[in-house]
Amino acid sequence: MITGSWMDHLFRHSGSLATGKTELALGQIIKGKVLQLLPERQALLQIGGMKVLAQLESTLEPGERVWLQVQATGQPIQLKAITRSEKGIIKNNSSNGQLADLAKALEFDSSPEHKELLTRLIHAKVPLTKDTISIYKSVLKEMGGESESIEMILLAVRRGMPLSKEVLQGLRAFFYGKGWTEMVNLLQQEIVQSFRQAPLSFSPEIRQKLELLLQQLEVFQSVEPTSADSIREGLVDIFKKMGLLDRMNEVEVVNRSTQTMNITDLLEELRKTLSLIPHGEKVSDSMEKIIQFVRGQQLMVSSSENGLQQLVLHIPLMAFQNHSFLQIEAKKRGNGEMDPDHCRLLFCLEMSHLGDIMLDVRIVNRIVSINVVGQQQEKLRLFPMFKEQLLDGLKNLGYQLSSLKISQDPGATGQDPIQRGIALPYNGVDLRI
Repeated sequence: MITGSWMDHLFRHSGSLATGKTELALGQIIKGKVLQLLPERQALLQIGGMKVLAQLESTLEPGERVWLQVQATGQPIQLKAITRSEKGIIKNNSSNGQLADLAKALEFDSSPEHKELLTRLIHAKVPLTKDTISIYKSVLKEMGGESESIEMILLAVRRGMPLSKEVLQGLRAFFYGKGWTEMVNLLQQEIVQSFRQAPLSFSPEIRQKLELLLQQLEVFQSVEPTSADSIREGLVDIFKKMGLLDRMNEVEVVNRSTQTMNITDLLEELRKTLSLIPHGEKVSDSMEKIIQFVRGQQLMVSSSENGLQQLVLHIPLMAFQNHSFLQIEAKKRGNGEMDPDHCRLLFCLEMSHLGDIMLDVRIVNRIVSINVVGQQQEKLRLFPMFKEQLLDGLKNLGYQLSSLKISQDPGATGQDPIQRGIALPYNGVDLRI
């Protein structure tokens, strides 16, 4: 299952082809250490791996470690201490104690789910205000306090999506639910099972339509769920052969301009139709899961103002039931296609024997650099053995490998993400070709 650590990898460098610059944002919560006091309430602070000149709202002491919130950006940046006692002394120097103080100051309760939510928001560098904190807590309560819900809240916030139940359910279905082929196959099984439960309840006309639907679903399994046109064409074909095209036109889903609405409306109409068949409750539930998956997939396709196209694909690994994903980020060419000569590919793979593996592939002018991050140190030692095959394979495709880096995921060591700070340390093997 994709964890918070992998979700960080998947979206930490979103838009990385555009800029590699890291900035503190208004409202962001950070932990800093006072290195030196300067005149006029200015101070030199250690924040993660950076030394920052800051304007403070209150006087701190040299060597003091404190939670701070960004009040204004600029030179120098303005920070406000939010976990100090009236005497200016930190309430608790332990990591858990400091986090508890911070949670209390920001009106989070002491529950494990609130602690995890706050920890992940800080680690993701999400700006916090009283209003947004209230929204996050309310949404978490509505969706349930599981880690999955927290990850989806963070994902929606990072990508500027509305925190609606519909959006969060779609994202959760895409990242944590069954794969596309498995869901369509399950729908087929539910239709057949419904027919077997009460065969006499089906009229000859409905039976014929269901047989046609089952045939079309065989083809539908091979449709790429990232292709809006392919899904739409497949659904229109299903509606035609089932004699439902008139009903489809009545709800005006054919001529709508928004592709996502076209697809989800078509799927919803099919769900409503299937829910009317005898013993069709499970069929309707399977269709609902498909609708949520497609909605989540469509949400993971985005374009930025600088011309970057970004999408996330669910990878159905053969013989595995694990969740694996590929994020593609590239600039569009004049013909609208993604540029394979200048792009970034991020594979987050769940492997049965190798464990969780991330491959960060960056391509500039067909020159390739690869960073391999894994959670099992002993398995990572195997990768250099395949360097020659990798060189030859890329060469045959017209690419040149410039570097291969191999490192262990810091999250695999159990280190608190808050203690890791802003800059994650790199500790591994570099192979320069």
